[in-house]
Amino acid sequence: MMLVFILVLLQAYASACPYMELMMQQNGNEDVDLESVAPCAEGLRKQHRQALEEQQKQQQQNNNSNGDEDRNLQHACGKEHCYGRMFNLRPFDMETSELVKIGVSDYMDDIDRFFDPIPMNIRGAAAPAGYTYLGQLVAHDLSMDVTSVLGNTQDPNTVPNFVTPFLDLDTIYGVNGATAPMDGPFFRLEGRDFSRQGNGQPQVADGRNDNHRILSQLTVAFMKLHNKFAQIQLDEHGDDGRAFDAAKRETIQTYQSVVLTDMLPKYIDNGVYDIALNSRNHVLYTGDIKNRAAIPAEFAACAFRVAHSRSRATYRVNGRLSGTFGRPVAALFSVEGFRQIELIGGSPLPSDMEVQWSRFFFDFPIPGFTNSARINDMRYAAPLLHAPFGKAAIQCNENDAKCTGECGEHRCVIVDGETIEGRATLSLALIDLTRGQTMGMPGGIALARHVRESTGTPLQVLSVDQMKSDGFGLPENYNRDDVPLLLYLAHESVIEHQGTVLGFLGSLIVGETIIGLVDRDHNGILHEGNWHFHSRITNSHEVSMRDVLNYIGWVGMF
Repeated sequence: MMLVFILVLLQAYASACPYMELMMQQNGNEDVDLESVAPCAEGLRKQHRQALEEQQKQQQQNNNSNGDEDRNLQHACGKEHCYGRMFNLRPFDMETSELVKIGVSDYMDDIDRFFDPIPMNIRGAAAPAGYTYLGQLVAHDLSMDVTSVLGNTQDPNTVPNFVTPFLDLDTIYGVNGATAPMDGPFFRLEGRDFSRQGNGQPQVADGRNDNHRILSQLTVAFMKLHNKFAQIQLDEHGDDGRAFDAAKRETIQTYQSVVLTDMLPKYIDNGVYDIALNSRNHVLYTGDIKNRAAIPAEFAACAFRVAHSRSRATYRVNGRLSGTFGRPVAALFSVEGFRQIELIGGSPLPSDMEVQWSRFFFDFPIPGFTNSARINDMRYAAPLLHAPFGKAAIQCNENDAKCTGECGEHRCVIVDGETIEGRATLSLALIDLTRGQTMGMPGGIALARHVRESTGTPLQVLSVDQMKSDGFGLPENYNRDDVPLLLYLAHESVIEHQGTVLGFLGSLIVGETIIGLVDRDHNGILHEGNWHFHSRITNSHEVSMRDVLNYIGWVGMF
């Protein structure tokens, strides 16, 4: 009788919490815990921000003239959108010096990823590698923080986001007044490359998209798609002055479809995806943060950054660059002692660096040909631990031995002072760890426990001991009772899905944020839970990245 009562109670709760039924299916009714359902320089930063604010004012005036009222909400940050947080929990207390020890330790270093002759992950293949960098494009489209100081904790609600928090490709169409050059309704391109200045710098809205050749050509693919749609408009309606706007609208809608129906299922738990997509009864991205269309720090500073460990050190870009025994010869960035042809941007695209996209977006992996992503285990490929992004200053306690010198009014530690071919380098692992600290993120265990108790979502709360024994464990001498949220979400992915997609909590954060933003956007294809898009490419609302590349003629075998 008691068992019947418990099952009835759980079924009743499932109707109130959309994820309860999913957890019951995954774990079995008798395994659901009833407890779980209880109700560097400050001057340069200032100048940069002032310049961006002036550009933002001009961009917003342009947007207002086009009727994009929803994209110009007023917040505490001024005219920019602010970041936000899903839960106002106490920040995880860890000194910067402790993060430095983790971020530059062997724990996050996977040197074997530099020479990787096998295209599939020996620990369990994740998605095709192209989705790693499609995710990077999405991250640039949703988030740009140029004001916070790494290691200096801030309230995300006061940090301005200098791009619009929508999947609207402002990273292509215009960021803070910066745009790409146009020829009528068409983007000016150089083959598969951006139009560039004489010094090789790209003429684009967002220079971050020229970090490396894979990302830059993926960005150009959407610009090429716009140009194709613009030509269709001219062919069908003549030069009536509306070709650019019509092509922009169709390109953004296609991009949103690719993200929602093709990319996202390769990032998050499929059960969470189905519920988040088909139910507007979200449990995390809701209330004030959704009403003001804010990017949650839990998403931007932690959950979406887990995908950095999906990056490979080297890639088979095309058949012309394949070396002996099929070893990939194009590295993301050179590493001291391991110099290879590298994919770093900042100069015109060589013809032998054109990406053969069938190697990056495919249905079935082919050994020696395709590139699969790595898994979410927080082991970074060597180039990302020595990335040529310039020096970074991270604030730390002035009594800390690692503090070296002054940086404006802040005592700082220079993360990585080494240079490779004259370029300063630093550890992306350390940046990711300190980004969560900067945004005041709670520990992963504390957040998981709070989500379970406050929303009734019966997710599994991992322990430190579990994370030490999952095969990609914390250092044996780790003696804290919680971990940074970024690391927690990576371990959750490994424990629940062998690292191929995010675990339950990570999937909630990423899935509800991305789907919720499109649902919140008055111009979105899924506005208020209803599809508002039918693609000319596929004759449906679902479009894959491979569909786009085929449509513009960029998928081929050579």
